[in-house]
Amino acid sequence: MRKRRGSRHIKRIAGRIKIDTCSLCNEELCQLVLQITQGGQRSKPFLRRMVILWDSLKAGQTDNVAHFARSKDPAFAKLMEGISDSVSAGDLGTASTIVFLAAGFAYQNTLDYYLDLKNYLDGFRR
Repeated sequence: MRKRRGSRHIKRIAGRIKIDTCSLCNEELCQLVLQITQGGQRSKPFLRRMVILWDSLKAGQTDNVAHFARSKDPAFAKLMEGISDSVSAGDLGTASTIVFLAAGFAYQNTLDYYLDLKNYLDGFRR
């Protein structure tokens, strides 16, 4: 029998997106990233922004969150609202987790990901 995890691991951001900070199974966040990156066609610009945000949050700097939150893209604005809410609540750990997961979902839609995966799997043939 599996133990049920308490709701303390589930965070609701932007009023509608649920983020499980202890799991990579965040379907809502994945769908949002797909919208932002247009199904992976615009992953690299998104990834650049996520790297900037992640580095800033790790350093305790939150200015870039406010800067990126002014996006005209409604899906990106929704993501940034969730990150901003976490930052405003003083929860930089959750904000960093959201950024990291979003970057991971975007990266999975790049050719680089599949080339890296191929190289990784080739290592098992040796």
